Amino acid sequence: MRTIRDRDGRSWRVWHVVPQSQVLRTAAPGMIGGWLCFESDGDKRRLVAPPVGWEQLHDAELVEMLGRATPVRIPVS
Repeated sequence: MRTIRDRDGRSWRVWHVVPQSQVLRTAAPGMIGGWLCFESDGDKRRLVAPPVGWEQLHDAELVEMLGRATPVRIPVS
């Protein structure tokens, strides 16, 4: 897990999600290899097929990936 700050200074937690075998059966084809999850104060985004070694990338590169990540709707309970 990493923590980065975007261009506005907002803090984001970033981690790699690897789906378990039962999830793989229902996952979209591009999601089989997992995704990077970006989360900040109720905002969640997903970047499918993260690059190998993403943990070693500079924060600026992760911020650029954040900009390409797809927003995820968080269910309201």
